[in-house]
Amino acid sequence: MKAIFIAITTFIFICEAQVYRSYISAEPISVILLKRSREVHKTHYESGALKSECEYNKDRVDGICKEYYENGILKSQIEFRNGREHGIANFYYETGVIRMKMDFKRGKLQYIINYDERGKRRDGDGK
Repeated sequence: MKAIFIAITTFIFICEAQVYRSYISAEPISVILLKRSREVHKTHYESGALKSECEYNKDRVDGICKEYYENGILKSQIEFRNGREHGIANFYYETGVIRMKMDFKRGKLQYIINYDERGKRRDGDGK
């Protein structure tokens, strides 16, 4: 146990990061990796599988947020800038096939494209 603590402490020192864990019912629910003012917030399912990870800058979502199905397949990926959606947001079926693509500019939706379960673009959708 002491060797694990020393290894983790060394890793944290090298990466200039600190690791914090929140516990509910003795299960790790979230992990926050701090790197100066930038943070990566992670949440987990009760099974321990990764549920989401979001980049933050000074307590604001800034970067990419990813959400996962419990089986580990990507559920969504959304780009943020200064706390608002900015860029492409992709949503996926549980099979991993793209379900919807949205484009945002400074928090305002520009367009939506929907896809069927095979990843084929649905007619009438888009720009």
